[in-house]
Amino acid sequence: MNFFQSTLFILSWFLICFSCSKTPNWSATFNEAGLVNVQELDSTIKVRLAYSSSNNVIGYDIYGDLNQAYLRPEAAKKLVIAQKNLQVHHPTHSLHIFDATRPRRIQQLLWDESELPIDQRSKYIADPQKGSIHNYGMAVDLGIWVDGVGLLDMGTVFDDFSVLSHITSEDSLLSIGALKPEHVHNRKLLRQVMTKAGFLSLSSEWWHFDAMERSSTKEQFDIVE
Repeated sequence: MNFFQSTLFILSWFLICFSCSKTPNWSATFNEAGLVNVQELDSTIKVRLAYSSSNNVIGYDIYGDLNQAYLRPEAAKKLVIAQKNLQVHHPTHSLHIFDATRPRRIQQLLWDESELPIDQRSKYIADPQKGSIHNYGMAVDLGIWVDGVGLLDMGTVFDDFSVLSHITSEDSLLSIGALKPEHVHNRKLLRQVMTKAGFLSLSSEWWHFDAMERSSTKEQFDIVE
C-alpha cells in the first residue's frame, strides 16, 4: 500500500468513525416512519441488537445507543403472535432479536464494509439501491433464548455467511455431519413458530424472516432512510 492509498484509507476510516459517533435520534427516525417498539407490545421478547456492538460481521458498532427493536405495526403484531405461540409449548423460551428495522444508511455501511466479493455480496447483503426488507421495517433477524441456558445453538452464529447458514439443505448437511441433530431441531422450531405467525423464511439465513412478500412490501411501504 503506497502513501496515497494509506492516507485515503485512514481518512475513510476517520469519516466512518466520525459519522458513527454522531448518534442519530433513532426513536424520532422510527416514530416518524410509523414504526413501533416491539417491546412496548410484548416486553417478554428479548432484544440485543448485534449492530449495536462489535459482535457482528463488520466488527464494529454501527447503531450507537440504539438498543430497541422497531418494526412496522403489521410485522410487530405477527412477532407478538409468534412469541405467544412459542411460550405456549415452551414457557422458558423467548424470541431473541438480533436486528429489526435497518435504515438504508446502515444497509449502505454493511454493503460498503463487507469483505465478500461483489458477485457474492448480494446473496447475503441486499444492495442498498434496491433495498432490503429490513429497510422497509418488515423483516426481523432472531434466534431463541432459553432461561438459564442462553441462546439455542443453531450450528452457526448470526450473520454467518457460510453454507452452514442455509436451512434448505438441512438433510444433506446432517448426512455429512455438518450440522448436529440439535441444530436442525432448533432451526425447525424457530421456523415453525415464525411461519405459523405469518412470516416467510429465507433459505440462505436461518435467522431471517420477512413479514410480507417483497413485492407487496415495496408496494405498500416506504424505505426508512
